This record gives sequence, structure tokens and C-alpha cells, in this order.
Amino acid sequence: MHTRISIITTGGTIDGADSEKKTSRAQSDAVEWLSAQPSIQIKHIPLMNKDSRLITDKDRQNIVQTALQDENNLIIITHGTFTICQTGRALKKHLKSLEKTILLVGAWVPFGEPNSDAEQQMSFALSILKSPRIGVFIAMDNHLWDPDTTEKKEIAPGVYRLETIAS
Repeated sequence: MHTRISIITTGGTIDGADSEKKTSRAQSDAVEWLSAQPSIQIKHIPLMNKDSRLITDKDRQNIVQTALQDENNLIIITHGTFTICQTGRALKKHLKSLEKTILLVGAWVPFGEPNSDAEQQMSFALSILKSPRIGVFIAMDNHLWDPDTTEKKEIAPGVYRLETIAS
């Protein structure tokens, strides 16, 4: 039996989209990685390929509508870390009553780069989907983050992490 997962790709470092470096990949490495996993059937929805600093409120509405209309109950959304929390909050606000597990997944270093954490981030998200919890979460750094109480913080020049903030 195959687990059915939708993967909505929006860009970000995990998919190689970076406006400052002017990079963008035609094919999502996250989709390629997920497709190679055993006992998984994926539906790929290539929504956009943007650095998350360029994602607009209209883009967020598009992400929400896409997740809302998708027939699968297990959804991974690749997303850049700069605005992953804002998109997570928008999803939570509009999808409260749905019986779905939606995981936003980003990476600090893209697939294929030295010291990439992208495969580890995707592996963690996939492990969560094997025993899904209903709701919207950010799945990063071996932790499930609540978008309502999470922010990206610069912990050293050019070094970022997610942190829990007071609600």
C-alpha cells in the first residue's frame, strides 16, 4: 500500500530559489527526492519558484487555496525560511477545520550543495507523515514548529534558526 502525499512547491532555499544570488532551479530536488522514496505516491503541484522574501499576500492566498482544494490529506509545502512562519500562519487561519496534515518544509542549504540539510529536513517531514497529526506545522530541524509561536532569528551574522516566541 502506498501513502499518498501532495507536494506543493513554492521555492526557497530547499528548491534553490534565492533572489540575492539570482538562482532558481527548473526542477525541484525535493520532488525528485520524495519520488525516490519507497511506498509513496506523490502528486506534485508546482505553484511557484520564488525566494520567500518575494512571496506576496496574493501568493499566500494561492497556497491556501491550493491546499484547501487538494484531495490528499497529507501535504508537504516546500518554502523558503524567510517567510515560512507567515505562510504557516495564513494556512492555519484559513484551514482550521480541515482534517489534513500540512507540513511546511524549508532548508538552510539547498539540495546538492556541500553541507546541505535539505534531505534531512525532507526525511523528518516524511517521518511525521507516517504518524500524522492534524494541523499546520513547520517541519524543520527535527522539530514540529507551530507557525503561530515561531519566528526565524539571526543567531550570528548570516546564520539563522527557528525559535519559539511567546504567544
